[in-house]
Amino acid sequence: MRQRILKEARAQFTSKGYDDVTMSQIAKNAGCTPAMVTYYFESKSRLFRECMDLPVDPASMILEVLAEGREGAGERVVSSSLQLYEEQFTKDTMLALMNALMTDAATSQRFREYVSNDVMGEVSGELGMNKELAEEIEFAIATLFGVVTMRYLVRLEPLASMTHERLVRELGPIVQHRIDRAFARRDLRGGH
Repeated sequence: MRQRILKEARAQFTSKGYDDVTMSQIAKNAGCTPAMVTYYFESKSRLFRECMDLPVDPASMILEVLAEGREGAGERVVSSSLQLYEEQFTKDTMLALMNALMTDAATSQRFREYVSNDVMGEVSGELGMNKELAEEIEFAIATLFGVVTMRYLVRLEPLASMTHERLVRELGPIVQHRIDRAFARRDLRGGH
C-alpha cells in the first residue's frame, strides 16, 4: 500500500503541482483512505519530500568528493551532480520540485532549512567552516542548480547537447574556485 500511495502521489505531484494535490485525491486513486496516507507519511509535505527525495545524501556526496583531496574536487563535484540528474531524475520530477519550491512557501522554507541545516550544516561542521565560509560552497551549489535547470529543463543550447565530459571541463574550474576560496578563508582564520 505504501508503494501504491507513493506511485500515485508522484504521478499527481508531477502532473498537477504541489498546491493542486490533496491527500484525499491521492488516497482515492491509490485505493485507500486518507487516514492510511497520513499513517504512512504524516503530512502532504512529508509525502512530497519522499516522492522527490534525492537518491543520495548531498552532504555525504560533497564530503566524499572533498575527502579525495581538494585538487580536482570541482570537476568531481560537477561530474557527480550531473550523473545524479542524468541517472536518477526525470524532467517531470524536476519540474514538480521546482514548481513546488516556487509556489508553496512552506515547501520552499523547508527546503531552505534542509539545505542550510542538513546539507551545509553538516559540510561546514565536518570541514571546520562557519556559516559565513559555507557561502562559498552555497554559491557552487547554486551554480550547479542553474546549469542543471538550463540543461535539463529549459534545454538551452549549446548547454543541452554538450557532452558530459565537456560540461565537467567547463564548469569544474568555476566550482573549484569556490571550493578553494572556502578553504582559503577557513585557513586565514586558523581553521583545520
